[in-house]
Amino acid sequence: MKIVPSQSDLKNWCECFPTSGDLIFLDDATVKKLQVEKLQDSPFTLMTPEEVRVHTEDLWNLNHRSWYGYSLSNASHCAWLTTGQLERLPAKVQPLLAEAQINLKVPTLIKTSLVTDDISEKLLHFDQHLWLSSKAWLSLSETQKQKAVLAWHSQNEIHTYQSFSLDDLPTSVQNIAKRLGIDSVLNSFAKRSGPNCLATTSALLSSHFDKDLANHWMLGTEFIEFLKNNHFSEIQFETPLAGDVLVFSREDKVVHAAYSLGHGYYFEKPGQDFYEPYRIDKLEDWKINHSNTSMCIWRKIFS
Repeated sequence: MKIVPSQSDLKNWCECFPTSGDLIFLDDATVKKLQVEKLQDSPFTLMTPEEVRVHTEDLWNLNHRSWYGYSLSNASHCAWLTTGQLERLPAKVQPLLAEAQINLKVPTLIKTSLVTDDISEKLLHFDQHLWLSSKAWLSLSETQKQKAVLAWHSQNEIHTYQSFSLDDLPTSVQNIAKRLGIDSVLNSFAKRSGPNCLATTSALLSSHFDKDLANHWMLGTEFIEFLKNNHFSEIQFETPLAGDVLVFSREDKVVHAAYSLGHGYYFEKPGQDFYEPYRIDKLEDWKINHSNTSMCIWRKIFS
């Protein structure tokens, strides 16, 4: 089954939208055009992606990272504009910046065909795209904001996931899911970015899904230590049993984790973004879903 956000999810995600300004992403070609056309004196300061990452509280927090996707990794430079500053830029600058956003696939430039007319009239137009800026966002009604989030979500198909409903699973897997409380979050989304796969998996190591623990962001080193403290050890078996933990690594770093439900199924939250749902998938597909990683099995060892 395809997991789609509910109206409640869209309402929650509206609270995650950056409203204090806009991050603009640039490539080298755009920076050169700004210099050649003597537009470098436009009222914003260029930063490198590394400089943006330093400002994790205001410029590059987890919610901002979700809205802007992989843009920071694709860009050579960035600029932070306060709310309304984008709309006040010189006429030559706006389309130049918009072209760069489109080329870099920045998610906040949405295809016109996905946006209703009542929203479209409040956004800046650039060819076949509309810029969902912080100023435009603040001008939308609550209903319009939810429609805009849905358009943003629909445009980015990487944010769409498949899963299983409980009724599709073997009875023993259903029973395990219900006993642990997985059924209370299965095929749903978090209210904000932050809760990640490692915290989700850790939350299942007690007798019942610990929602408080699951609501955190956890580091790989912290996760491995948590496993060891709960008497889990890496084993050399190829077939995981119900209750085993699947740890995915890349270049000796933990990048993902999931909880085995037995019978070839596992439970996971694919990542830390609010659009990445709690879901169940087949073990046989792990190499497709988590390419370029290696997987090992951790099992609780009772003394």
